[in-house]
Amino acid sequence: MINRNEAYNFQLPAERKQKSDVIRVDKKIRELKKKRALEHKKFVASMVLMFSAFTTGFSALVFGQVKLTEATDKVEKATKELNQYKSLRTQLSMQRISQNSSDFCDGARGNQKIEIVHISKK
Repeated sequence: MINRNEAYNFQLPAERKQKSDVIRVDKKIRELKKKRALEHKKFVASMVLMFSAFTTGFSALVFGQVKLTEATDKVEKATKELNQYKSLRTQLSMQRISQNSSDFCDGARGNQKIEIVHISKK
């Protein structure tokens, strides 16, 4: 409350009111600035966290794709080598069949000598 002595001084209460309002406004402004600064720091921290999470996820995806490509290349190389061996096996098998059939034909024509062996029991 205002003192009785100051009741007739109209300028003093107005000045006091303005000064206290200024102090209150200054405190509110400081509090708002602190609050905004804290919100800004929280926002920046959350953005940094989200960026690092995104970067980590993207890096993991790229790394996985590289590993998958390397594994695919190894499988393709092994498949190619397997097909070459299968082809070689088929060629050798055909040569063997051809050689056996020519040997059989030569034997059937009489080009080979046949030995007859008699086994006797004693």
